[in-house]
Amino acid sequence: MSTKLAGAFLVIFIFGLATAHGQQKGQYILGTNGLNAGIQPGPGFSYGNQGTIYWADRLKGPDGVAIPTIGSFDLRLDQNFFIYTSKYKFLGGTIGGFVDLVIANASVVAPQIGLDAGGVGITDTFVQPINLGYHFPRVDFTVGFGFIAPTGRYTRNPNSSDNLGSGYWGYLPNVGGTVYLTKDKATFISVFSAYEFHGKKRYTNITPGQTANFEWGFGQSLPIHKNFLQIGAVGYGQWQTSETTGSVPSVVRNSRYAVAAIGPQASFLVPKWNLNLFFRYQPEFAASARVEGSTLTFGGNISFPVTK
Repeated sequence: MSTKLAGAFLVIFIFGLATAHGQQKGQYILGTNGLNAGIQPGPGFSYGNQGTIYWADRLKGPDGVAIPTIGSFDLRLDQNFFIYTSKYKFLGGTIGGFVDLVIANASVVAPQIGLDAGGVGITDTFVQPINLGYHFPRVDFTVGFGFIAPTGRYTRNPNSSDNLGSGYWGYLPNVGGTVYLTKDKATFISVFSAYEFHGKKRYTNITPGQTANFEWGFGQSLPIHKNFLQIGAVGYGQWQTSETTGSVPSVVRNSRYAVAAIGPQASFLVPKWNLNLFFRYQPEFAASARVEGSTLTFGGNISFPVTK
């Protein structure tokens, strides 16, 4: 493949930052969940802050083969979760919901075609107006429906180099759960899945293909005085499941992006303060029709229970 074409692949395949052709990734932020997925906080308010650093300098073609190119993609996200859990139930599940306000700092460099793009600002917002939490002795799980609002900057100019949003609405039914393998809940498996239905991209006739997302974790809790250290392995996968339609290059129409990742996570839980601090690192593999890199995620959650 020529250097010029490799550069074109880089522009098309890295998150739609520098072109309106079509976004070679889903809207869901990979690595958002890890250990303890599907555990709904108790009644009250919670706040979570999660930093994500993603970097990549490898580009994979639709066949999964690396494309020789010079360049890099760097993305830094600050996710702010505002979570509410009520005391009320519906269909046997406790009603809750959240808003995820995301600030992004992105950079794309492709010297072959003279591209040096990026920007800083609010990107798309994930809103889950309702989820239902279920709690059993050995299982916790949630079922929810959310949408991603295109609140990030997305201009009419198809050659804009500082777009931070996708430019279209997304609709995400999702389910998550944690299964405790031991009676004391010290050993557990977590899973989370969300499916994306995409609307039409603003100012275009393009509708991005649908996307399936899956995250998992296997962990062990270790008591430390009155607190707990959790260690384990986590991973994620993302697959485009339908064709992108509209005025897109054939390389986009005829390809399906995919990626997987696996790595470690460590969490520190302080029950007295309703505090959870975590760190996870997930290098990617098996990518196709997109960049392949690594995801570093860290942050914490704190809950403010409703007093009786």
